[in-house]
Amino acid sequence: MTTNDSMSNTASSAAGVAAGSRAASLEPSQGRIPRRHLEVFLLLGLRRLGTSYGYELYQLVRSLGLVTDLAGVYRSLRSLHGRNLVAASWSSSQTGPDRRLYALTEEGIANAEVAGIELVMLRDALSEAIVGFNSHTTDVGEADPISADLR
Repeated sequence: MTTNDSMSNTASSAAGVAAGSRAASLEPSQGRIPRRHLEVFLLLGLRRLGTSYGYELYQLVRSLGLVTDLAGVYRSLRSLHGRNLVAASWSSSQTGPDRRLYALTEEGIANAEVAGIELVMLRDALSEAIVGFNSHTTDVGEADPISADLR
């Protein structure tokens, strides 16, 4: 075996181990929705509620299955505010410190509408992909289902 062959085999083995360990580290999220959908959920939450406080939006998106923390919600709200999708104003409180009240801008309303449509399209596309993956067979001709839970 030449040095190049040895290096190639080592690289292939390393890639296989990396892919195997990556696959092994992927566990089902038990119905949890990834954080990358946070801004969409915040827009849709504000569309539903009209106006809301950051903590109330945090509770809403968590109750819908989104994986996030409170700091992430406030960062996203600041980002949405900076892009003129969300308006923020201070609201006086009788029982504690003043709080920021959030509402969608006209541009935010339009973005929330599009985001809702895109979520439905994503759901449908993922459903079709799962059906497609489940309909393929392995080299030995046996069905290779992605997951019985996904059907």
